[in-house]
Amino acid sequence: MSGAILHAIFDLAAWLAAFAASNPPASVIGTVIKYYDAPSRIHLYAGGKINFNSGTISMIKRKEDVAQMDYVSGGSLFTHAGNFNAMGLLPEDYFLYWEEADWCYHAKINGCQLSLCETAVCYDKVSTSIGKSFWADYYYTRNGLLFLSKYKKEKIRLALFCTILRFLKKMASGQPLRAKGVYKGALSFVNLNRHETK
Repeated sequence: MSGAILHAIFDLAAWLAAFAASNPPASVIGTVIKYYDAPSRIHLYAGGKINFNSGTISMIKRKEDVAQMDYVSGGSLFTHAGNFNAMGLLPEDYFLYWEEADWCYHAKINGCQLSLCETAVCYDKVSTSIGKSFWADYYYTRNGLLFLSKYKKEKIRLALFCTILRFLKKMASGQPLRAKGVYKGALSFVNLNRHETK
């Protein structure tokens, strides 16, 4: 690891530690996240907002929207170890996507403050692990519905309707494989939910 990278990591840790010290212990802190390949461009501020009607997420692109944040991105999340002791580790039933949304939302409704440390900046190679693919849409869809079944069960029917609209939109835009991912993800959730309610 180069000296420049180590220096950047130490700077990041110092900014976050100082910011955390000036905030309540029950805080979950995110950073400014920029694109690795375009470091002048903002990817998101700290995290995102959850759409409880559709079971989808929108990234926070403007600093003024941070107050509406429902979760801090797991790619750059800083908190006291005591919060993991109190709330547990990130849930494992999602496998991919939504686990940090679940953990942070659980922390938020239990009194944790979600914050942005503006001086701390991370760089993200966005979507390089799985890309925009069948599996990305499968897990994003299935897990969004799993999240709603845990926190907003009354929204499931509406979210399934919105999922149909997302499927149709992807088909209409010439993305049949991604549309299939949406469909299979919803079907997986329905089958899992049916099995668990028997």
